[in-house]
Amino acid sequence: MRISGSISFILFLFFIIPPVIARGTVRNESRTDTIPKVENNFGTSFEKGLYKAVLDISKHHLSGFMYLKRTSDSSYRIIFSSEVGMKYFDFEFRGKEFIIQYCFPSLEKKSLLKLLENDFRVLLFPFQELKRITLVAGTSDSTDFKIKAGHGKWIYRILNDTRRIIRMDSKGKLFGKTKVNVEYSDHSPSSIIIINPTIRLSLKMKLINP
Repeated sequence: MRISGSISFILFLFFIIPPVIARGTVRNESRTDTIPKVENNFGTSFEKGLYKAVLDISKHHLSGFMYLKRTSDSSYRIIFSSEVGMKYFDFEFRGKEFIIQYCFPSLEKKSLLKLLENDFRVLLFPFQELKRITLVAGTSDSTDFKIKAGHGKWIYRILNDTRRIIRMDSKGKLFGKTKVNVEYSDHSPSSIIIINPTIRLSLKMKLINP
């Protein structure tokens, strides 16, 4: 059967000319077993920081100060207290250990503590117990990686110029999807937002002084 000239031209374009892909965008996932050159959220120069913090859980609203201190190369202490000094919780991370030094009775729920541990752990140790890392997508500004580690499955968004993690989205199903957004001032996170819509949890932290 004879094919018209216009159809022949279309077929020529389809088979000869390669498809156009947006510049700087990676379409296919690419498995890699190496950690990309990335700065941790709290770099090696970080020692301590005081944050103004607001924590909302369902109908509960807590505000005050979040004190975060590096106690060793693999250890952190996080203390959340009210403006008048009443302590809400006091957590310590020693490598893989999670130590609850104190927790306000109304917050002392196993599922909530596990969620807070997981969210803080991914913030403090984003590549701890890394099992798999997969390149997902990229633009001229940032690159997304799918991470499987001891704290679950996440998507990290990493800036190409500074190599800092600015967004972490969990892929877990047990407690819904947690979203972590980070902004930086010099080498320290100046703003941290953790949101879990499933249990209506929202934690917002603003750096007061390094």
